[in-house]
Parts: sequence; C-alpha cells; structure tokens
Amino acid sequence: MSKNRKENIPFSPYLLVLISLAILVIGFGYYVNFPSETKIYYSIIGVGLFLGAIGFASRPQMFKELLFNKKTALWINDIILILAVIGIGILLSHIAFRRNYRYDVTKNKLYSVSDLTIKTIRELKKEVKLYAFFQKGSEEESFILDLFKDYKRYSDKISYIMVDPQRDPITTQRMNVRTMGTVVVECEANKQIVLPNDLFILPNQISKAKGDTTPKFTGEQAITSAIANVINNQKRVISFITGHNEHSLTAFKADSVSALNQLLVNENYEVVENSLISGDIDERANVVMILSPKKDFIDTEISKLRQYVEYKKGNIILAFDAGLNPNVALKNLNEFIFKEYAVSANYDIVVDPVGYSNNYWTVIPLMAKHDITKPLLDKNLIGMMFFCCSLSSEARNDISHKVLLSTNEQSWSKRKLDTEKRFEPTFNKGVDARGYFNLGILANKTNVASGSTALILGNSYFMTNQLIAQFGNRDLILNSINLLAGNDKMISITPRVLELPTIHFKPTDANLLFSIFVIGVPFMIIFIGGIVYLFRRRVK
Repeated sequence: MSKNRKENIPFSPYLLVLISLAILVIGFGYYVNFPSETKIYYSIIGVGLFLGAIGFASRPQMFKELLFNKKTALWINDIILILAVIGIGILLSHIAFRRNYRYDVTKNKLYSVSDLTIKTIRELKKEVKLYAFFQKGSEEESFILDLFKDYKRYSDKISYIMVDPQRDPITTQRMNVRTMGTVVVECEANKQIVLPNDLFILPNQISKAKGDTTPKFTGEQAITSAIANVINNQKRVISFITGHNEHSLTAFKADSVSALNQLLVNENYEVVENSLISGDIDERANVVMILSPKKDFIDTEISKLRQYVEYKKGNIILAFDAGLNPNVALKNLNEFIFKEYAVSANYDIVVDPVGYSNNYWTVIPLMAKHDITKPLLDKNLIGMMFFCCSLSSEARNDISHKVLLSTNEQSWSKRKLDTEKRFEPTFNKGVDARGYFNLGILANKTNVASGSTALILGNSYFMTNQLIAQFGNRDLILNSINLLAGNDKMISITPRVLELPTIHFKPTDANLLFSIFVIGVPFMIIFIGGIVYLFRRRVK
C-alpha cells in the first residue's frame, strides 16, 4: 500500500517560480518602454530573482524536475522552434521593409506619393521633424499619418509625431499651434506651419456649381513644399516700406496687415520694416512691399528705390488704393513706377455691379492663368477686393507685361473724382469709362542687366486683416510673394481626390441579399447541423 501512495508535492515553490518569471517579464517590458528609469527596472528584476531563489531553495529537486524531465525537453524544443519561426518572420519583415515594392490599386491613387516627393525626400541631408495636430482616430489624421509613413520609407532623415491637441495641450502650446488640423515642419532653427486649408480642399459654392463636389487632399504638395523650404538655412527676407501711412504690420485693426505678417513668419520668412528717410532697404531683402502709401516719396527715397531695382535687381510689390489721386498726392512714386515698369495707377474708383453681397465697391477679379493664380484656379477659389483703382500699362521693348487680375465687362470706373465730395456708384456717360480694367499687372524687365520684377496692384485691402481670410485672398498674396522672393519652386503635385467608391442597390437587390444572408445562410447551417446530428446518433 505504501508503494502505491503518491508523493505529496508542495505547490508553493512552483507558484513562486511562476510568479518570479512573470515579474522578470514585466521588468523586461518596463525596461523596453522606459530605458532611462534604471532604478525601477533593477528593483523589479531584483524582486523577481529573489522570489525565484526562495522557490528553488524550498525545493532543490525542482532543478532536476524542470531541466532534465522529458516534458521539459519537449517544451524547450517547442520554444526553440517558436523562437526560430519568430526570428525568421522578423528577418523577412526587415528585408521586406528595406527592399519593398508597393502597388496602389485605388482608382485615385490615394496611397501613392509623386516622383517629385520621393526625389525631395531621398535627397535630404538634414534631420526634418514633422508634427501633426489632429484628433486621434479622425479620418484626416489617417491621411496625414499614411503620408508621413511614406516619407519615412524613403528617408531616415524624417521623423514624425502625431499630437492630439485635446490630450497634449502642452506640446500644442509649445509649438504655437492654434488650429486643429495643423502640421508643423522643423529643420534645425527653421520652422514652417502648414494650415488645414493647405491640406484639404472642401467643395465650395463655385466648385459645386461646376459639378465638383468631391473633397481633395493637397497635403502632399503643401508638406513636401514646406520640407523643401525649411531645409534651406537662409531665410528669405520681406521688407515693408514705412513712413507714408502704409498699413501697419503690428496693429490688430481691420485695415492693418498683422495677419499677413504672421502668415509670412509661418511660411519661414523674415519680415522687416525699412524707412527710406532714415535708412536703406535691407541688403538681404528679396522683396520690397509698398502697401497703399498715403504720402508721396521724396527724391531721396525714390533714389534708394531705383538703386534697389536697377543695381540690386530687386523685386517690388506695390499696391495702390482708390480715393487718392496718384498724379498729385503720389506723383513721384507713380512716375517712378511708370519709368521703371511702364505701369501707372489711374485716378478712378472701379465699380462692379455684380460685386459681392450687392456691394458695388467690392470687386471679384477675373484671374488669368499664371503660376500665381493656377493654385487658386485649381481650387475654384476667387479673390475679393474692395475700393479698387484701375491700372494702365505702356508697351516697351525692354519690359514684358502680364495682366493677372482684371474686372468683368459689366464694370465701370468713375473718373474725374472730387475726393472732398460724396459720390454715388452710378455710371455717368461721357465721364466714366466702361470695363474691362486691369487690377493686377506683373511687369518683368527683359533686359538681362536688370532682371527686376514688379507686381503692381490696384488694391491693397484684400491683404488686410479684414479681408485676407476671405475666399482665395490669402493664397493670392502668398503665391505672389513666393514668386517674387524666388520661392516659386513650390512642388506641383496633383491633389488626390477623396472619392470613395459607392455601391447602388435596387430594392430587388436588397431583398435578395436579405434572403440569402439573413434567412438562407442560417437555415443552411441549421439544416446541415441537423443532418450531422442524426448521422452521429444513428452510428451510435
């Protein structure tokens, strides 16, 4: 009887060994996730080893039972096989990641990046960090994340962080992000902010009228362009001329341009102010901007402008407004522009009977095809100007003109105005003139020795805080500055159409699917199960 009695094996030593292994696994996982917190890691490992030592000390024969048992050998063999399979899988995944090929079978190539993007990313020599501020789990976040993964596939110089502003307000505030759906591109000290409007194009009233109702993803173009911009160490400089009651760069008023100032800073520009009375134009300036001066320039200032144009081959953006007689109040400046670029501002106010919201002084300009206007035309965006004056140009052999903005044929301009008196938006035959009228002219000096370019505009209010966010005004002025600042190599990538395939069901199709999957399939399962049950019962 005593020989048949089973040995009473204590359970606690084995339990301690199992707990020890579990603690060691937890310690290893903690080290993987928090490698810097070595004290906690060593504490966890110490506890695990201590419990394991107690278990083996209380039952020393466990060494023999665990290491030399046949079942243990089988377990070790299985573990080795499992680890070998896992290792082969990791190796194949590594090879596939390094040497992979993907083919996008979607209709609109939603998951493919352009050759220009691949070329830009592969040529990176500096580390570029991307921050995306989107709500976690949103559809917009998935598009940006897929794009970032594509960037990462082509270059180890790219790193990215997805931030949910609601869950991580500290990072959001540190990066000076104020809008959900913003992307920040950083390279060393350079930073550029890409706003949501640059990432996605939603159908507007104009595009819907043309039958285009599908949203588009333009994030690849915007972010790749931002990457190409920030990898350049040298910031482009925009000089705003002051001293003639121009629009303020810092005031937060409706007729100021502080929003434009912030936009340029976000685009990695350096913005400076220069007074030509007390100083010179910044030598680093890529573009000089003169926005709606109310006082004329003196001879010394005109001389400095001429030196900038003729000797430094500088580029200028000059915006006039209506209600001011350039032949009197801005005589010197108007003569300078006409002599240098064969363009002059007229003493008139443009009236558009179509207007916007029945406001006759508001003009929706027609846009000619050009690198400046192409992005707006592609997006079906319009510009909105207020209180415009028309422009005239004279043909010269050494200057080429391109009319970018003009009015419609229904417009007219009120001439011979007395600014001291009130006037009505009515057409006076014999005095006023019928449209078309030029509102924006790009003048290029074709002489190789000069090479200067000027954009003369018949309106500056579309750049102010009150109107810059309206329609396509923001893109219009930013594209103009990019072109004249030599930042016109913005990568042209066709937007991806976010068109999901749809299946249209007829009532008969819906009834058929209901009959098959709701009635037919469950019935077949019950029927086959019943046959199997009866067959097994008969066999017994």
